Amino acid sequence: MNIEILPEVREKIMYWVEKCPREISGLGKVIHNKGSMLITSAHLLNQENTAASTEIDAADVGRLEYETRDEEGALNFWWHSHVDMDVYWSVTDMSTIHEFGDNGWCLAGVFNKKNEQRFAYYQGGSSFYPPAWSDAIDVKIRMGGHKVESWDKEYDERVKTPVPIVYNKQNGYGAWKKTKNKKKNKNHHRITYSWQELLDLGLSWTSADWDIESQCWKVWDSNTGIWRYCDE
Repeated sequence: MNIEILPEVREKIMYWVEKCPREISGLGKVIHNKGSMLITSAHLLNQENTAASTEIDAADVGRLEYETRDEEGALNFWWHSHVDMDVYWSVTDMSTIHEFGDNGWCLAGVFNKKNEQRFAYYQGGSSFYPPAWSDAIDVKIRMGGHKVESWDKEYDERVKTPVPIVYNKQNGYGAWKKTKNKKKNKNHHRITYSWQELLDLGLSWTSADWDIESQCWKVWDSNTGIWRYCDE
């Protein structure tokens, strides 16, 4: 079962969890499609809360159903907090999950102020099939849209693969230079490698020697007993 939650929805829930000194709960919309679920919203209901319980006004559920009638998805996500306690399913939690899911299904989430979460899926049974229960589901944050595109753009602009700095004997003893341009290998039959390929082979560019005849760098491969030539 693949379940995701929109980042703004989780941020909204965690804001309320941090703000409320007691337990807090609400409902949300879920788009259910061929074994995949996406939590798209989170809403608060009229409720009375204590340090260890949260009681939702049943009549207010109808109000929320009406107000969200045009939103895509089903109002089958029940979420609540455990304040500073661990995230687990209490007897009261299980009773609420069954109340929401016995005649269909319920996706439940519990959060705490330690930024922990736990999700479970319950589907009521019938005379043809037994109830279904899946606990400790790994729910991922859905990333996408223009925000991620801008993140990718900034990453591509700022994060570069370093060009190796190699010892160049032609520049004299102790001189170093950065190799930027590829040098043509005069021995076309010889296999050449990029610096990254040489690094992947476990070879170090710091031990490279300049091959005057081939006009390229070479590194001795002690594992195979051959020279590896670099075309960069």
